[in-house]
Amino acid sequence: MNIYAIIVGVEHYDALLDHIDIELDGPASDAVRFASWLLGRNVPPANLHLFLSSLDPAAQRAELNKSPRGAEVPIRDATRDQIEAFFNNELPTLARTPSILYMLWGGHGVIRGGREQHLFYSNFRKGSPLTFKVEDRQSQLLAIGNLSVQHILI
Repeated sequence: MNIYAIIVGVEHYDALLDHIDIELDGPASDAVRFASWLLGRNVPPANLHLFLSSLDPAAQRAELNKSPRGAEVPIRDATRDQIEAFFNNELPTLARTPSILYMLWGGHGVIRGGREQHLFYSNFRKGSPLTFKVEDRQSQLLAIGNLSVQHILI
């Protein structure tokens, strides 16, 4: 069984929220540790899709490079454009056999209406309706015809 992972760690946000610094210290490090853990369990680097907005990008790359084959894992920006492009263009082509898909997202988010879970991209702007809506993505993953995922863990 193949294992794939979508790993997002957002520490740095492009905008302030009501003049409050909303940066976090930790989600990018957590994302890199999870990617390293998967690499240590022989998950191929090509199966890891890592999106970061780090307070210290060089430190995150250096930490990932310590893992077996860590240097082979590309780090993409945790922006709306990058993540949307992945979900809409790359994800549908990934798993052709029964697979496990892990998704880890560390960063800010909100719950709207008591039910809807929305996660913020690194380029989130206050008042923007453009967030990563967890329920819609779960539905998208289940609807991809050629994506043979047996388990989705978010």
